[in-house]
Amino acid sequence: MSLDVLIEGARIIDGTGSPWFEGCIGIEEERISHVKRGTSHDLTASCEVEAEGKVVCPGFIDLHSHADLEPFTDPTITPKITQGVTTEIVGQDGFSMAPTCSDANLDSWWRFLGGFYPNISDRRTWPSIADYLDAIDKNGAGANIATLVGHGTIRANVMGMDNRKPSDDELQKMQEMVSNAIENGAVGFSTGLDYTPQCYAATEEIQQLAGQLASSGLPFVAHIRSYRDKMWNALDEFVDIGESEGIPVHLSHFKLGGAKRGLSERALHIVRSARERDIDFTADVYPFVPGSGNLFTLLPRRYHSMTGAELRASLKDEETRTELIQSLSEGVGPWNLNWKNVLLCHVDSEDSEDVLGKTILEAASERNQHPALLVCDILLKNEFKVGIVNLSEQKETTEQDIRSVLSDDLVGIGSDGMFGKKPHPRTYGTYPRILGHYVRDTNLLSIEEAVRKMTSLPSRIFHLQNKGIVRPGFDADLVMFNPETISSSATVDQPTRTANGIDSVLVNGVFVVRDSAVTNRTPGRALRS
Repeated sequence: MSLDVLIEGARIIDGTGSPWFEGCIGIEEERISHVKRGTSHDLTASCEVEAEGKVVCPGFIDLHSHADLEPFTDPTITPKITQGVTTEIVGQDGFSMAPTCSDANLDSWWRFLGGFYPNISDRRTWPSIADYLDAIDKNGAGANIATLVGHGTIRANVMGMDNRKPSDDELQKMQEMVSNAIENGAVGFSTGLDYTPQCYAATEEIQQLAGQLASSGLPFVAHIRSYRDKMWNALDEFVDIGESEGIPVHLSHFKLGGAKRGLSERALHIVRSARERDIDFTADVYPFVPGSGNLFTLLPRRYHSMTGAELRASLKDEETRTELIQSLSEGVGPWNLNWKNVLLCHVDSEDSEDVLGKTILEAASERNQHPALLVCDILLKNEFKVGIVNLSEQKETTEQDIRSVLSDDLVGIGSDGMFGKKPHPRTYGTYPRILGHYVRDTNLLSIEEAVRKMTSLPSRIFHLQNKGIVRPGFDADLVMFNPETISSSATVDQPTRTANGIDSVLVNGVFVVRDSAVTNRTPGRALRS
């Protein structure tokens, strides 16, 4: 019998954490049909690939992806497939692209998302999660896509950006929207409690919405209220919701800053104590110190709920601009940033590209402006779609904290990478950095354990069927790489460099990367709970 693809001479890491073994992998159509140990076999295929001792393992599953709109603007999702990602978990931080039902309430919401999703202007309206997933299947993608349903999107649909408690009717409507989203294929519920309007939600609201997951066993995924000075309280709130509702909880981008810098062991103690109480607590981490975000979010929150006309008029108003100079002088936004640490990584207008790769302070100095006034002008010029890299985390987050968190058995990997003209280097380099730096160079993790964190662990967390393990009957999502050379070459200065050492990537049995070149195939599909 002739197979479609046969990979021979591979160092197979199956994703379970078990030791690697030499062998071959056969693929028929979209599935793995054979996994044989040793070099002796009688298999043939129309496409035979000699791995020559390279590692072949399950494709990587990005636990925290912002590729929600990439299938409609860059269907190959090149920055991700070139580092071995074959499945994206989107809808993070409370930001999901569906359901979008109320245009009147969503104007400010779409504007708020602009710096996180530079291609937001190309959005479609998807009244349900099912509509969004169907659109991905129709369009095609370089990787598989699974989505959470976002708290922010749900709240914006029902309440706009209002800072208030929902009425009983509004809460019931939001509960129904979450429940319907799960029935329509969402793989969990996410929130981003640093962000408008989710930051206005009391614990009771979050609990009532997350509780809709109870019958499915799917996770509540949270960007908690604080990763800085109030982190212990934020973790306690998160754990209490999981315990009271009997649901799995998953902590997004586990990091520590401010007064909690260097206290990762105490944070992990809270996590492990929760597990001892039978709370299913998992998390993800990205392997870089700097963070990233959206310039618009650094403005005082009252600006986030304005209409477009109100916001434009306000940022042009001299009295408002003077007030912003005063309010933003002591420190910027909820992270207390300094302008010398806010790097501009994406602008929407070509007329603003001269500021890319510069800090706000550098760009303002070149224009002889106060930094707050530059922020106003850059936001106006770019319709509020401005992405940033937060360099202050280089001083706030420690490498030791990353190492401690990464060492926990139930912490997986998420890129948290935004897309744009000069994105954070994690958009292109997260997974190769894990395998190059934390496995080969520093021996923090064994290669088998690192692969498990990027494959079967994410698959287990989100109940992904037939993903994350090299086994007959499982989907043929595979990556082949050279363990001696794999590394990230993306940097803050040159963030779009593709990874070293990735040879080939298959999604559903189709090569999306072959001999380190993108094939422009789009065999990815929507994954439904």
